[in-house]
Amino acid sequence: MDKDEILTSIAVLLLLFTALINWNLYSWFILVGIVVILFAWYFRKNEDKNLERVT
Repeated sequence: MDKDEILTSIAVLLLLFTALINWNLYSWFILVGIVVILFAWYFRKNEDKNLERVT
């Protein structure tokens, strides 16, 4: 699987599970944390591939 497909499937799963959550402040913190971790993973993988092309 490509990293874009993995990110898309995780986003779909997050949307399905967020419909079931009774939202409070801590739920928002957890959601933002998950999104930040996913963005970091996605862009870290891109930088690794760019470094391999340069060397």
